[in-house]
Amino acid sequence: MPGNSSVSYANYAQAVRSKYYEAWSPPDSASTEEANIHVKVVISADGNVISAHIIEASGDASLDASVRRALERVSFIGPFPEGATESERTFLFYYNIKSKMQNG
Repeated sequence: MPGNSSVSYANYAQAVRSKYYEAWSPPDSASTEEANIHVKVVISADGNVISAHIIEASGDASLDASVRRALERVSFIGPFPEGATESERTFLFYYNIKSKMQNG
């Protein structure tokens, strides 16, 4: 992902989301497919995860726990694209069972 353009940033952001979604195994016992879990992930320029946590839970204990496990599983994403000047980046995204089922 060379360069410091918005396209490179968007590609890196997608890589972050993909890595975390791949680490997620939703529970069979979730009470709804419509629940969203809002998370915040902070990554250092070298690709190490500084922090990852839920900022808005779904209210479904098993679903929220499955997302916490996914957040704990990922400790490295990969270095920022060449030319990036930030020392860290923050990413906000949602976990959603319906999206997971549609996208694998």
